[in-house]
Amino acid sequence: MTPHQERANRLVALGGDRADGYLVFSPYNRRYLTGFTGSEGAVLISSGGGRWLFCDFRYWEQAQDQAADYLVVPVSDNRWQKIAEVANAAGVHRIAIESDHVTLRDWESLRQLASPIQWVPISSLTETLRQIKSPEEIGWIKQAATTAGLALAQVLEHKVHAGISEREVAWALESAIRELGAEKLAFDIIVASGPRGSLPHGHPTSRKVNAGDFVTIDFGAVIEGYHSDETVTVAVAGTQPNFSQLADLYQIVWEAQKQGIEKVRPGVPVADVDQAARQYINQAGFGAYFGHGTGHGVGLEIHEAPWVSAHAAAQLLEPGMVITVEPGIYIPQLGGVRLEDTVVVTNEGYQRLTMVDKALRVL
Repeated sequence: MTPHQERANRLVALGGDRADGYLVFSPYNRRYLTGFTGSEGAVLISSGGGRWLFCDFRYWEQAQDQAADYLVVPVSDNRWQKIAEVANAAGVHRIAIESDHVTLRDWESLRQLASPIQWVPISSLTETLRQIKSPEEIGWIKQAATTAGLALAQVLEHKVHAGISEREVAWALESAIRELGAEKLAFDIIVASGPRGSLPHGHPTSRKVNAGDFVTIDFGAVIEGYHSDETVTVAVAGTQPNFSQLADLYQIVWEAQKQGIEKVRPGVPVADVDQAARQYINQAGFGAYFGHGTGHGVGLEIHEAPWVSAHAAAQLLEPGMVITVEPGIYIPQLGGVRLEDTVVVTNEGYQRLTMVDKALRVL
């Protein structure tokens, strides 16, 4: 059995008796279930073993090559009518539909054209399967993290200094990531220097880095569709009135991150990871300046389940889950610090996938 056949079978098993078919629109879920990387298409999986991939002319050849476990159904005009015809012919009449990934217009089209099919809105079935990564998936994430980390090492050594702009740092890092073989960036690189470090998602500007600045860089690469995610905060040598205060904040965030990571092991509530990091920052007196969750899952999407926050109290960590641990402190007009690593839950604990040492580095 191929990995894609096994994933389709697990989807059917997870759905239970709620449906006898599953219609998938999300490009990430479509790729996960079929191997097809095109930007358009729909997947129909029946509990009886039927597997269909619907796509238009642009992707027929690509779909046949990549989705060998599926029957590729060409669609030239009304895709919903074609899906209904195939489903009816196969005796599939109660179909779960991804409620998170269908527009209201498409929902109305399905309801009008697909009688007597009953559509059952269901959320996050395939996303639930995707939380547990296979060794191959973990390998791709690790390779992406290594690629991005090596690129950052080059940039920190040669490019980050007083007088360079945030945009120049971001471009140098993007170029290095691509030159080292990544398919693309995992997301738009974040570079926030000096007082702009208080912006958790501070996109790079023309601001020039000053001596004594702290600079936060959030970056990642994509290999075989799988993302890496890592954040560093570094200091540029020099004297600034706020340098020692930011250095103290750095030590607090670093310790908070270590305490969060040390909580990672099978059977631990995901919320405990958030609580460990957040409690340390709260006790240091900076809880009001840490306003986001402590992490998230990483895989075919840069942000995916599980969510490492206080709201995930009922979910337990399981071997194969890949999550980030990224506490931060952000103080307006002063600056900020965020440190992020990506780890995989193992049978015994965790393995770090990102590679950059988080001890404070002064360039």
